[in-house]
Amino acid sequence: MAKKTHRLFFKQFILQYDHLFVWAAIATIPIFIIETYLHPPFVLYVLLEILSWTIWSAFLIELIIKWYIWEYSTGHFVRKNIISIVILLLPLIRGLRFIKIAHVERVVQQVETAAAFKDIRKILDLRRIFGA
Repeated sequence: MAKKTHRLFFKQFILQYDHLFVWAAIATIPIFIIETYLHPPFVLYVLLEILSWTIWSAFLIELIIKWYIWEYSTGHFVRKNIISIVILLLPLIRGLRFIKIAHVERVVQQVETAAAFKDIRKILDLRRIFGA
């Protein structure tokens, strides 16, 4: 009985506030453009990041509520809400760029180290040639 009451409450919540989620989704577009292409001052960037992650959290909560009130199988839920799931995963993929950048930085450091060893070998070879 209590679970039915919870589901009814959450269904009403989703129906009542669904338009706010649409506006939040629309708001993420200029936030993304400003953060990515306009390079705002640090304080504005931090505020936009906080707003962006708050909106993302609201989408996550909405998706969890929809899954909770879903009356069919989980596979059916995923098929019906695939766009919402992809949208939720996109910011996480953006975070994966950091991992790639860190990997590239490590490779560059290794190349620089190898180049430094080559330079040291050349210097040592020159010292042997000239007897220094």
